[in-house]
Amino acid sequence: MVLFCIIKYVITFKSTMKKIVTCILFLVVHVSVVKAAVFYVDPSNGGSNSNSGLIGSPWATIQQAASSAQAGDTVYVQAATYAEKVTFANSGTADAFITFIGVGSVIVQEPTNTTVWSGTFNANTKSYIRIQHFAIQNSYWFGIYLEACDHIYLDSNSTYNTGASGISVWHSSYVYASNNTVRKACYQSLSTASQECISFSGVSNFEIHHNEVYESGGSTNGGEGIDTKENCSNGKVYNNVVHDLIRLGIYVDCWDKILQQVDVYNNRVYSCSDGIVVSSEDSGTVMNVNIYNNITYSNGGFGIIVSNYVKDGPRKNIAIMNNTVYNNGFGDGDANWGGGIIIYSSHVSNISIFNNIVSSNDAMQISDGSGVASVSINKSLIYGYKGLSWTNEVKGTNAIEADPLFVDVDGADNIIGNLDDNLDVTDASPAINAGTNTGAPAFDFNHDARPAEGIVDIGAFEHNSVYLGIKKQIPASEPVVFIQVYPNPSADYFNLNILKKIDRIEVADVTGAIVQTYTAPTETLLKLMVSNPGLYTVRVFAGSACQVYKVIKY
Repeated sequence: MVLFCIIKYVITFKSTMKKIVTCILFLVVHVSVVKAAVFYVDPSNGGSNSNSGLIGSPWATIQQAASSAQAGDTVYVQAATYAEKVTFANSGTADAFITFIGVGSVIVQEPTNTTVWSGTFNANTKSYIRIQHFAIQNSYWFGIYLEACDHIYLDSNSTYNTGASGISVWHSSYVYASNNTVRKACYQSLSTASQECISFSGVSNFEIHHNEVYESGGSTNGGEGIDTKENCSNGKVYNNVVHDLIRLGIYVDCWDKILQQVDVYNNRVYSCSDGIVVSSEDSGTVMNVNIYNNITYSNGGFGIIVSNYVKDGPRKNIAIMNNTVYNNGFGDGDANWGGGIIIYSSHVSNISIFNNIVSSNDAMQISDGSGVASVSINKSLIYGYKGLSWTNEVKGTNAIEADPLFVDVDGADNIIGNLDDNLDVTDASPAINAGTNTGAPAFDFNHDARPAEGIVDIGAFEHNSVYLGIKKQIPASEPVVFIQVYPNPSADYFNLNILKKIDRIEVADVTGAIVQTYTAPTETLLKLMVSNPGLYTVRVFAGSACQVYKVIKY
């Protein structure tokens, strides 16, 4: 927009002559205006790709929306089963994401296909897209596939029975995968390079968190659970639950590149072949990796491994701290092998292992076969040390040998190796106030403050501590989504589709006055009606967070 402003000044002199000075001010203002639209896909209610896609005139296919949506647009895909392979055609911007939201049970099943290296959902060189609440099933290859993308949020989706990875991200940056469920991934033969259940390769500035990965994709096939590999950097893998896989749970492998600055923490890994593994399979370098506050238990081989797989490249500056490693090694069929934490490789330097509970594992608790002086093991709580000569089992310095006194190792179902196993410790545990503060994480598995009483506890839990969560207001532009609001704007009512457990919903007008309140709603769909046209704020409280939405009635 260009604004022309003409200002006329009249200056009167004592003489009879008047001088008129005219100043013309040209003010150029560049205004970027994004006209956001809300579109709908609903094949069951008059959907047609010849429609406008607007409310009352929905499209029939997700692909039509993916081809049409521009920066700032939101697409609500209504409950149905879609036989589609979807490619996202456009990018959003930093302040105007393209958002796709499945409403209710939105199942996307890939049509008959034999194309490898493609997904049921595909994005290539795209940016600022949010994809939420889709159930992807029976993909021939990937469920969701991103290549050379940035600022992509994958939240609360599910994949089931995919030939390769459920979620596969390559050569990208700022990708966030959260609250997804990946089940029965990688049913294709491993010889076809079907990858891992969640694969991030060559990705920088990423987070993989609060996902569940489980059940291998076949009786003999199925990839590792979560893999950050090749030249991944500046990433976090946290608060995931990985279980019941025929292969290992969480993998960090640089292959032939440099992988660095990756943190693996607060994960629960159980009933896999192994728990957490750090590798360099093709002579690359892994550096600056932290593994902490994880619970690895009832895995077939080992709880945590620094491997010597394939070409066994170098790994340096690895910290393994404040983990709880229990009951591993009993599924490998060998009573003389399997256990807690093991360093296989001699190509390592500056490996620090401290503040870990390593208890009741099979043939060994902690094994160091590296022969490297810069591998340090300190302040471990060990229970079940055997000292068998062929296992290279060690205690390290300042070890405590005692029963950690877990709360409930077999949970409410009385079966060891399930989600309900409680590996926190009781009040009498020797782990309490027994660790070293140096280098210890500032929080524990429950995100409670560490230390609680001056000295950190050994293991993943900090006893007698307090929750570090601080109530904060989360803008709706962030990927955490408690509700969906549609249509918006509206001349009549707004649907509030509740996605998470909600404590309270407040609706306020432009003056800040609260006009409606819902306390602990049990419904999954609320109909919000307000009397007068105008702008309203919907505040949604869940736990320690508050999600804010703005709605307009016209």
